[in-house]
Formats: sequence, structure tokens, C-alpha cells
Amino acid sequence: MAYLSREERREQIRNTAADILSRESLAAATVRRIAQETGCSLGQIHHHFDSAAALRAEAVGQVWARLETLLLPVLRDLPPRKRLLAILACSQDQLPAEFAETLDTAERLWKEVWDIRQEEPVRAAICEVLLKMRGELRLALEDGIAAGAFPSGIDICDVSMRLMAATHGYDLLEDAGVTADAPCDKIAFLERLLDLEGL
Repeated sequence: MAYLSREERREQIRNTAADILSRESLAAATVRRIAQETGCSLGQIHHHFDSAAALRAEAVGQVWARLETLLLPVLRDLPPRKRLLAILACSQDQLPAEFAETLDTAERLWKEVWDIRQEEPVRAAICEVLLKMRGELRLALEDGIAAGAFPSGIDICDVSMRLMAATHGYDLLEDAGVTADAPCDKIAFLERLLDLEGL
């Protein structure tokens, strides 16, 4: 095992965990597996991270940072309404086809992380992702107003919160099987919601 500084070793461990999360799943990113792939001991991993949950949370943050680097430039080039739909629905229909695998990874990871959201470090990571999402919604609304695509009198803070609540509420209902007989899919639901908001 090559000598790495404390920060380099920590970064190596976090990146390895993020790679496993991206390729496989959250469950596959065990401390033992990460130790095996980095060539370090379990003790070294525990030396750098307070708990497996803390390591998972940082790895999730790392994966989201990678996804943001890929997706944000593309999102910000979309027309305002299409941009809102892409942010809210994580929809492959709104983005170029080459992002399908990236979006699949994002959706899979989100569902896995949501399942363990009660772990405090993971909860903090989810909060950070949701705050970034809300920031992107606000920016999309501001850009839409500036472009004349959205009404200038809307309360950006209020509208962004309603849009987030609606999309995550729809996801919850979909996961529970309640939307099976719904008259429309998520994109149509969000299109109608944007119409109601005057967007």
C-alpha cells in the first residue's frame, strides 16, 4: 500500500465508496468492500470516518457533486419551462439521450438514500441535495422571469417550495402504488401544475 497523506487517504476512501455507489448500489459500498478496493485496513477506514453512515453520507455527496458537474450545464441551457420539468421529474425526456445512464444512477441512488434517511449523516446529505435542488428551481424561475417566460409577480420562494412538495409527494404516492390508476403520468402531472402556477 502506497503512503498517502491523511487527507489523500480520506479522499481515496470517499472516492472509492462513491465509485461503488455509482456502479452498483449503496448496499454494495460496505466498509469491508471499500477497504478491499483501496487496499487499506478496516481500521484505517474507521480512523478517517466516525461511522459507516458518515462514510456513506460523504460518498453520496461525492456522487451528487459528480452528477451536478455533468447535468447543471445542460440544465441551464434548457428553455425555462423544460428546465423546471427536468429538475422536478429528473426526466430523460427533457435531456439529451447521452444522459440516460447518469439519470438512471441519480434516480437509483436517490431511492436508496431515501430508504435510509433516518441515519443522521445521510439525513444531512439529503437535506443538502434538496436545498441545492430548491436553489436550482429558484434560479430557473428567476431566469424564466428575466426571459419573459414566467410572470414577474410570482413569489419565487413560495413557488419553488410548492413545486418541490408536489414532485416529492407524487414520488411517494407512486412508490406506494397509488398512482396506478391516475389519469396522467408524472410529467403530465407536473405540466398541469406548472400551468396552475402560471409558468
